[in-house]
Amino acid sequence: MENATLERPGTPDKLNITLALDEATRAKFAQTSLVVQVAEAFVIDSTDMANAAKTDLDSIVAQKARIEAGRKGFIAPAMAIIENAKAWFNPPLLALQQAEDIMRKKLVAWTTSERLRVEAENKAREEAARRARQEAEQKAAAERAKAEEREREARERAAAEEKKRAAAAAEAEAARQAGDKKAAAEAEAKARAAAAEKARQDERERLAREEGERKAREAQLAADAAAKAAPKPAEAAGVAGFSTRSVWVAELAPEKTEDDAKLEIAKAIAAGRTDFLPLFKLDMGAASKLAKAQKGHFNVPCLKAVEETGSMNRSKKS
Repeated sequence: MENATLERPGTPDKLNITLALDEATRAKFAQTSLVVQVAEAFVIDSTDMANAAKTDLDSIVAQKARIEAGRKGFIAPAMAIIENAKAWFNPPLLALQQAEDIMRKKLVAWTTSERLRVEAENKAREEAARRARQEAEQKAAAERAKAEEREREARERAAAEEKKRAAAAAEAEAARQAGDKKAAAEAEAKARAAAAEKARQDERERLAREEGERKAREAQLAADAAAKAAPKPAEAAGVAGFSTRSVWVAELAPEKTEDDAKLEIAKAIAAGRTDFLPLFKLDMGAASKLAKAQKGHFNVPCLKAVEETGSMNRSKKS
């Protein structure tokens, strides 16, 4: 049936094998296609025909067993080659894979630590810049408040001097009406003095306002400068040709089993979380085992037990 040769040199760097079928075996195999035609054309309409079909069935099963046994023997040399190749190639491949995994883990760990370090440094820089801006803005606000207070006080003093001037002017006018020149002169002198003092107070108010505005502008400029002077964010050092990515994966919560998860997910689905349905895969194999055990008592939602009749081939006792 077979013609197989296995060539194995003394060194494991070259293995050759040739598998070939003889012409007689090829012809036998070609004839098996007729078996299908015979089986399709076979009509069982009586006990004799049923017995004849059983005889053909036994012949088909026996022939299939012989060919299967021959196939296993035919490919055995090739399978030996494959197993030997695995024995030679797998150890170095596994070692290289282990080394690759180790190096990748170390590079990922370093890249992650570098990223975390830079993030921490940038956070500290941003916090320092924020504090500097806040302090500068607070100083600017304080200077504006001082300027406003000085302006208010100057306005109050100017208003008081205006009252004095108005009172002196009224007193002078009353003295003139009364014909008291001396009193009128004194009152007019008081009015002029009050007017002069008000002018001085107005000047003080102007200077106070300008000084406040100047200091407020300086403080605001300092705040703007602090914002502009904030250091640029640092960037993590990279390795040419190597990059990482973050991937979110699911895993069991601490002290929880798969059965716990299945039960809780099933409860959530029953409560309306239909988006959890893809987490379950219907195991029809397990369902069929349950149907086989329970038979007509099988009771699983959306499933039913179906009785299928097959055949069992029993060899005749000699």
